[in-house]
Amino acid sequence: MTNVSASFISDLMISMARATASPYQFLIVHRDAIPSISITEGAAELPAQIQGKLVSQLHLRPLDQRIVNMVYSKVMVEPVTHPHIVTISPTACALLGVDGEATLAKEAELAANLMSGNQAIEGSQSTAHLYCGHQFGNFAGQLGDGRAHSMGRVVSPLAGHMDKGGFDASFGPFVELQFKGSGRTPYSRTADGRAVLRSSIREFLCSEYMAALRIPTTRAAILVNSDTQVTRDPLYVGKPIRENASIVSRIAPSFWRVGSFEIFTAGKNGVEGPYAGEIDRCSDMLDFYIKQHFSHIWKKFPHGKPRYIEFFSEVCARNARTVAMWQSVGFVHGVLNTDNISLLGLTLDYGPFGFMDSFNPHYVPNYSDTDERYAYENQPKMIYWGLGKLAKAISGVVPLDELIAKLNQVFWPVYVDHFHSIVMRKWGMVGRDMKKRKAATQQAEKKNASAGTNGVNEDSGKVDSSSLKVPQAKKNSASTSKTAFADADVLDDAIYDNDEKLISRMMQTMEETGADFTNTFRCLSNIVAHEDGPESPESLSSRENVLDYIVSQLDDGREMANTMPYEVEYLKVLSTFPVEHDDVLLALTGKHVDYFKQRMESVARAKRLAAVSPFQKDDEDRAKWAAWLKQYQSYVNDDWKLAEASGATLTEYNTQRVTIMNTTNPKFCLRNYMAQSAFEKAKLGDFTELQTLTKILSRPFDEWEQYESLKYDRHASSLRMCISCSS
Repeated sequence: MTNVSASFISDLMISMARATASPYQFLIVHRDAIPSISITEGAAELPAQIQGKLVSQLHLRPLDQRIVNMVYSKVMVEPVTHPHIVTISPTACALLGVDGEATLAKEAELAANLMSGNQAIEGSQSTAHLYCGHQFGNFAGQLGDGRAHSMGRVVSPLAGHMDKGGFDASFGPFVELQFKGSGRTPYSRTADGRAVLRSSIREFLCSEYMAALRIPTTRAAILVNSDTQVTRDPLYVGKPIRENASIVSRIAPSFWRVGSFEIFTAGKNGVEGPYAGEIDRCSDMLDFYIKQHFSHIWKKFPHGKPRYIEFFSEVCARNARTVAMWQSVGFVHGVLNTDNISLLGLTLDYGPFGFMDSFNPHYVPNYSDTDERYAYENQPKMIYWGLGKLAKAISGVVPLDELIAKLNQVFWPVYVDHFHSIVMRKWGMVGRDMKKRKAATQQAEKKNASAGTNGVNEDSGKVDSSSLKVPQAKKNSASTSKTAFADADVLDDAIYDNDEKLISRMMQTMEETGADFTNTFRCLSNIVAHEDGPESPESLSSRENVLDYIVSQLDDGREMANTMPYEVEYLKVLSTFPVEHDDVLLALTGKHVDYFKQRMESVARAKRLAAVSPFQKDDEDRAKWAAWLKQYQSYVNDDWKLAEASGATLTEYNTQRVTIMNTTNPKFCLRNYMAQSAFEKAKLGDFTELQTLTKILSRPFDEWEQYESLKYDRHASSLRMCISCSS
């Protein structure tokens, strides 16, 4: 680049603040150096003949870096020794227009070199993204891609085709290809820029499993292993080992996260973002990102402030829906720092994640999260908290109080709506949908069906999201949670209140008895509506079969006691802290007094469970589940009456109900022991189990009878494990 201005050099130095010295070439690309590219370019249907190409035929374009002093550093990928493909995701490869299976069959060696970065993909330009972040509640300042290289982007033939695995059309026609574990960048600090096979297998499997569950996520196309070795201490106990370095090729419309805008955050104690207080630059970045990935907002709002508020609102809504989906399948991210919260609402950066076996609201898969900051029950609050940090980061262009008001207005109502909607599908409550469709047809000229995703609830920021129980939305709010299913003429408040109560009872019963989260929901499809009501012989028989199945998978008392907190003196003391001084306790510990009271209750339960006989627990558990299943059976029959009033036959109702349930409740779940077992074989060179898991998890709702002997769908409490951040 010639004639680089002094100000540009200054900007370069600012952006590289605290980046370690490296032998790599790097620069911040000035917008004048990149030709302007229309946001609509390539959005038209692609010719069939250029779809399904091999990796060697892939042609990338550099990331569009038009914004002044864009936060990307150009840096070379570091090669690895003997790269080789261990597994692929054909559906993720299709996002690039690549036939993954043909690539594996015809050019596996070449593809391994291309997808590891050893050999350049035509048109690629490797860059690393600068961002900041709050980590475990504290602002860490500059972070950035320490081991990931964005190689470029390509027009996706599946853009907008969400039914085929494509991303939302509003994100734009492009997808970005990124290599994770591909070597050092200016943001690596003292790390080696590598990712080991152990963590790469987990990221690959979970990315594709989440996509199959229809949960917004980044994708993983190809996993490449190598003979390059790195040193890791998996449990941080002073026992380092040598592990193979691997590269995951990740795909997303954008990998920007909340931390991408925290470069403008004015921090404390001398820690701040490299562009703290630079309002004009913040406006430029917002305009750039909105035009790229929220073009509908760009077109609708021609001026800055309304545009930025609408963008922030949609980021809040998308993340609220995503975390509701996490809660519905028992997924716990593990590290919900702000640098891991996607601006597009995608599940981003799979580290020490986990899926619950037995339901436990305190479940933490992260070995390092001893304070349970990112426990299952806290995830909605942590996303809400992280979005508050986004508000602070861009408060130079929109007043902070307006952004926080929008956050409160949007986040909790959307979360409540979406979670409620998902649970009703998991329960197979299709009669309401039938009645809703009939009412909508009759009233189409009078009113439009409400989506229920932008309702106002002034008190929603106070909603208790600390458990799976659906938070209560004000009935007189502009948009109540019932709109996820139907308008006020179709589903009244009493029905919605009963939903909440039955959901709460189910979760309480699951927690008290140690029931498997995934399998319990799945087996409910065996309960169907009957003409003769919930006490007919057929109803009683199906209920008894489901009861036997659930009870057969419950934890015993000692297993449950081992997952609960031990009695320690500080819990006793803090649980008796005066309620009127709760704000002091919150400032000291980050938790309210109710938290410590609940933990002491758990201690008492653990003591009792450890002492109770297996026979006594079995009798008590059967009684609890029998009572809940009886209520649920009545619920199913009440829902059938709604369907009948809409003109459906009993056979039609039951068929549709079972279909919806079995395409909402997965048969298979990615349990940590499964990924670990695949890794143990893979590190010995046997990738067959990994490839089998990849196949099963890509279609987790199928029965897969041929793999029944592997018992992947079984509860296995003795094999539970925590995961560290080591990767």
